[in-house]
Amino acid sequence: SDEKMIVHFINRDNEKLTAVAKEGESLLDVVINHNLDIDGFGPVWAVRFV
Repeated sequence: SDEKMIVHFINRDNEKLTAVAKEGESLLDVVINHNLDIDGFGPVWAVRFV
């Protein structure tokens, strides 16, 4: 499917980072694919959009 959604991340400096996620991508995939400046991905590794 070509479904997409906008994802907002808030970093340590309280800055909002925005990216477009494709269905099936994990949050880690979104961070890496969009070169977002986020320290330590933590437990979000297992989250997937379905």
